[in-house]
Amino acid sequence: MPLPILNNWLADIVFVPIIVHFSLALSSIIFDKDELKGYALWQIFLVCFSVSLLYEWILPATALYTKADIADVFAYFAGGLFYYCWHQKRFLRRFFIDRSVAEA
Repeated sequence: MPLPILNNWLADIVFVPIIVHFSLALSSIIFDKDELKGYALWQIFLVCFSVSLLYEWILPATALYTKADIADVFAYFAGGLFYYCWHQKRFLRRFFIDRSVAEA
């Protein structure tokens, strides 16, 4: 049974943070772990803009099963702002605390 709020905007709010967090975690595995830094707000907003462009402009113009929604664009940017202001700082702090405990 679908939940309207969960299926509509909540999924769009968490979509960008999932993408950005996954890329940050992957870059910590691939690149130097000692120099792990978070993303700047403009980089996160660039991801939000790219996702908005793809899912709210390009795909609705080419596929019949998708529909453009301006509320989704706001949800992408709200999720990106949430990630920048809250989640990224906590993740980086925890990452470096866990590393310093493991090295001791």
